[in-house]
Amino acid sequence: MAVADDVPPCISGWCQKVTVTQSDRLLILRDGQPVNMSCHQDSKDNYVALWYLKKPNQALQLMVSSPDPKDIDMEATYNSWELRRPSQLWSSLSKSSAKTEDSAVYFCASSRHSCKHQSIRLHKTCM
Repeated sequence: MAVADDVPPCISGWCQKVTVTQSDRLLILRDGQPVNMSCHQDSKDNYVALWYLKKPNQALQLMVSSPDPKDIDMEATYNSWELRRPSQLWSSLSKSSAKTEDSAVYFCASSRHSCKHQSIRLHKTCM
């Protein structure tokens, strides 16, 4: 679908500036060590916390989405991980015993939209 050049990229409040900050830029662990990564986002308008991972030569994978601090949807592949979400602005992803196969780039993100809370699917992660 093409977008005309004269159409502004942000209309009707669909775009907003949100700063998402991860606590550690690099973690080096031995097999069996616990791992914990924290994430903060600065907008109470963004309800959904998301964590992804990217391994070499593989597509970006959704690990977990949390449309609400009490509603956490961990993908089955990653059930050895735990998401803690003490508030709407904070989340942390942890695992009690890291393994070599956990080596990857991890990304946290936030979104205003959730598959559960809308009838129109705006996320690529909505199925």
